[in-house]
Amino acid sequence: MTTLNRPLVEKLLTEVSTKYEPYGYISEKILPTITVKMTAGKIGGYQMPKTGPDSGYYLHSGDGEYQRVTQTAKTLTDYVLQKNAIGAVITEEDFANVEDPFEARTDTTEELTELIWADKEKSLANFLNDNANYSASNTSALAGTAQYNDLSNSKPLEDAAVAREAIRSKTGMTPNIAIMSGEVYDYLRANQQLRAAFGAKYSLNGRLDAQSLALALDVEEVLIGEAIADFAVEGQASDIRSIWGKTVIYAVAPRAARRKQITLGYRVQKNTPRRITRVNLQDPVGAEKILMDDWYQQKIINIDAAYLYTAAIA
Repeated sequence: MTTLNRPLVEKLLTEVSTKYEPYGYISEKILPTITVKMTAGKIGGYQMPKTGPDSGYYLHSGDGEYQRVTQTAKTLTDYVLQKNAIGAVITEEDFANVEDPFEARTDTTEELTELIWADKEKSLANFLNDNANYSASNTSALAGTAQYNDLSNSKPLEDAAVAREAIRSKTGMTPNIAIMSGEVYDYLRANQQLRAAFGAKYSLNGRLDAQSLALALDVEEVLIGEAIADFAVEGQASDIRSIWGKTVIYAVAPRAARRKQITLGYRVQKNTPRRITRVNLQDPVGAEKILMDDWYQQKIINIDAAYLYTAAIA
C-alpha cells in the first residue's frame, strides 16, 4: 500500500474527534486534566497535611511560643505521555455508499475515536478494579447478603461510610465521586435501604436516579460506566462484559486541576489536541487512510484517595 502524498492534518476531522463522546464512557470524567507541553516531565502531588517538627513550619504566638502549623506535603512525580495511535482505510466503495465524502471520513473518525476511548477506559478500569493496587485498609470484598443484588439485606449506606472514613483517615478528604458499572447502578437504585432513605421503598416507580443515589452515598456525583468490551483472548469465543465490572470505587477526584489539591490522580494530556491526518492511497485506487494520535497518561498520584469494593454484586 503506497501513498501519493504526505499526511494532511485535517482540522475539521480533528474537531469531530474532539467533540465526539461515545455513550457510556467515563474515564475522562474521573481524573482532573493537566495539560503539558513536553511528553515527559514532573508534576506535583499532595498528601495529607502534616503537623509538628516534620512539617517544618511554626507560627509565633506573641508570648514566646511557637505553635505548630500544618503543611500540605508535596511530592514530585514523573509523567511520561504515551502516544496512542490508530488508523483505518476508507475504500472507494465506502465513499460510494454516502452522498458526501466527508460523511465517510466522519464515520471513520468517530469509530477510531471510540477505539481510543475504549483503550483509555479499559486501562483505567483495570487499574482501579485491581485490589492489589490498594492498601488492605482501602479495599473490601462483599459477599452473600452484603452484595447489592440482595436488595433487601445489603447495606450500601454503611459501606459508603466505611469507604469515606478510610479515605478521610489517610488523606484528610472525603470522596466526591463513586464509580460503578451500569449493572451495579441498577441494583443500587432499587436497593431497599436507599429507597427507604428517600421515602420510595414501597413505590412502584421508586428507583433512584443518579443524582439521588449520589446524595444518599454522600458524594457529589455517581459516574456510571456503561461501556462494554470483548475480553476474550484472540481466537477464543467472545467474552463481552462491562469494562467497569462488578466493583464500586469511591474516590477523591476534583472536577478541575489546581495547585495544592489532594486527588487520586490526573489525566496528563499534551497541550495540542488529538490529531487526525489523512493520506491518499495509490493502492487500492481511490482509497484514503485516516490516522489518529493522542498523547496522554492517566497518572495515579495517591491511591489512598480511593476505596475499592470488589464483588459488589454476585
